[in-house]
Amino acid sequence: GFKVPLDAEIQRIVRPSQLGVMLAYFNQVSFIFILIASGTFALITRFMPVRAMFLMMSIVLFITPFYLFFSYRRLACLSSRALFSLRYDVHLTGAELLDTPSSHLLLPNHQAVMDPLLIFSNLPNHRIQPLVDDAYFSTFATRRLLRMFDAVSVPDLHTTRRTDDIARIRNLDDIVIRALQAGGNILFYPSGHITLDGTEHIGNRHLAHSVCNQLPPDTRIILIRINGLWGSIWSRQGVTHTPNLPLTLLRSIGLVLSGYTLRHPRRHVTIQLTDMTEAVSQWAHTLTRQAFNQQLEAWYNASNDDNATQPNA
Repeated sequence: GFKVPLDAEIQRIVRPSQLGVMLAYFNQVSFIFILIASGTFALITRFMPVRAMFLMMSIVLFITPFYLFFSYRRLACLSSRALFSLRYDVHLTGAELLDTPSSHLLLPNHQAVMDPLLIFSNLPNHRIQPLVDDAYFSTFATRRLLRMFDAVSVPDLHTTRRTDDIARIRNLDDIVIRALQAGGNILFYPSGHITLDGTEHIGNRHLAHSVCNQLPPDTRIILIRINGLWGSIWSRQGVTHTPNLPLTLLRSIGLVLSGYTLRHPRRHVTIQLTDMTEAVSQWAHTLTRQAFNQQLEAWYNASNDDNATQPNA
């Protein structure tokens, strides 16, 4: 099944003068590997029943997609985007801002548990390092994915009381600054939590203000405004706690399998990236922490969509 798309890609990128040689070379390589595979299969079946052989192959073929998904960042992003497209009609603008050679500090608003998943799955070509709550490192699957993205574990600012957690919180500024100095792209949420009422509230949080006051040269500040997820099962509308990621994911899969997607339109989500380096830097150097946070809140809430009429998934 790989031969036709491979030949098509070769014909697309190889110059006409070299096309014949390249096609002949890959035909020869394909033939050699077919012979090797046939010989290997013949040898194995001499010492193993054919049924056992096909059972083993079935197990390998079942496990391989999961292994690839949890091993390759871009593949995980593209696969997730295809899966999420069953429920979400995502319109992303401003991705080209990340193509500059500068390091980038990405500061999104936080409508629901789903929004970082949509951001990352729709930016598969950009390596972005997120700061993520400790709770999401508690299960094997999420921990493996987060480590694939070089995520930095952050204590829950609402519940932490341990001395070592408080020390880690104080060191977050240095972690972010060092990553930006190294040319990385860092993403964290100024509010530190998903919204409780559909409106972004940053309050007295210090990290965004502190980092923007120490911004390394050639670092761009990208604000991300996401709309369309408030009111979904991933948000806190009508509930008293943050939705559990694995359980809510299973619930979403159940809705898809039950035919929910056929009976309801997809939820419309917009993700807008805007370069706000000059404005945010000025706010950070001239305003108090509270006033700085209020400016961010005003930007995030400037065009809050009314999501009440959208599907609840």
